[in-house]
Formats: sequence, C-alpha cells, structure tokens
Amino acid sequence: MRRPIMLAVFCLFTIASLAEAQDQILTLKKPDRSVPPFGVQLKRAVVNVELRCKDGNLLVLAAGTGFLVAYTDPRLLKGQSFTYLVTNRHVAQCWDEQNHPREVLELKIRVNAKDGSSRRLDASPAAWAFPTDDSIDLAAMPVGMPDDLLIDSIPVDDFATKDFMASNQIAEGSPIILSGYFYQFSGDRRFQAIVRSQWFRTNR
Repeated sequence: MRRPIMLAVFCLFTIASLAEAQDQILTLKKPDRSVPPFGVQLKRAVVNVELRCKDGNLLVLAAGTGFLVAYTDPRLLKGQSFTYLVTNRHVAQCWDEQNHPREVLELKIRVNAKDGSSRRLDASPAAWAFPTDDSIDLAAMPVGMPDDLLIDSIPVDDFATKDFMASNQIAEGSPIILSGYFYQFSGDRRFQAIVRSQWFRTNR
C-alpha cells in the first residue's frame, strides 16, 4: 500500500491535458502566466491519506495517495464546486497482504499549506463511497478544505472520456503524466508529491 498509486480516471485526465497542451503548441498560444504549469497543478491535487487500522490485536499505520477532484453542480454559484477526495479502495479500506480489508480506526488527510507547512485534517472512514462492482479499485468522499491550503482540484469536466480518447487517437504508446505520494521522503514540514512521465499502457 505504501507506494505511489494512480487512479484510472486521473490517468485519463492527464492524457487529455497533454493533448490540449499539444494543441496549444501547434497554434502558438501564449501561456496564461496566472495559471500554474500543469505539473504544479497536478502536484497540488495530490494529498496523503493516513490511516490507523486494526489487524487482530495489532495496530497498523498505513498511507497512500489521494487526489482532490472538483465537481461542478448547477445548484452552486458560478465558479463554485464540490470537492471530493478520490483514492483506491485498497487504500481506503486498509487492505492487508491478502487483500482483505482491515478495520479503520482513524483517517487523516495530510495537505500542504500556503505557509510552507502541512496540515492533517480529520475525516470519517465511514464517509467513503465505493462502486457497487467490488473489482473496481476506487473510493471517494466529499471533503471540505480550508482556504489556507496550497491545493488544486481536478475538474471532473476535464476527464477524458472514451469518445475523447477515440477522437484524439489516444492509445498505447501515448505520453502521459503521473503523480503520486513520494513515501520514501514524506517530509517533516510538508509532504512531497512526485510527477513523472511515461507511455500509456493498457492491461490486456
């Protein structure tokens, strides 16, 4: 569990973003300097999910990568959105080595702050929502984030759909950007997220 993880929907978003970036290069659009580079936005959307779990008579500390996702709802004012924390089911349920869920006693979300430090926000393990299909390794919960945090949320509207991938000929061999929690260097004052690029590959 203690390794950088990637959500499928997040992977598709990064592919879409690369395609959009390529279009900007071809049309020689001037970058908006008020908008951080995409790699910076990606790192700011990463949070650290910390869990205290019970395994028999033992207490287990576990951690994993989470992403902040923004969902625009027509009931909200323009420019506002709901924020969700998205991670893998095996992280949210604190799976053991045999892929069995443990009892989660405590859940905290570690997020970087604007002053160079980081904060741990309490969250309820009961707030997770899971797909009805147990084979889908995904979990999400609504979260509220204070204004003093250095974060970005990835808009759901920017996710790449199957139609988008087909029309833009995105397939195996396409470049993608990944981000996750750098567990080898968690950081004393703030946690470290990593960003890297590689080629898109499907599991077939």
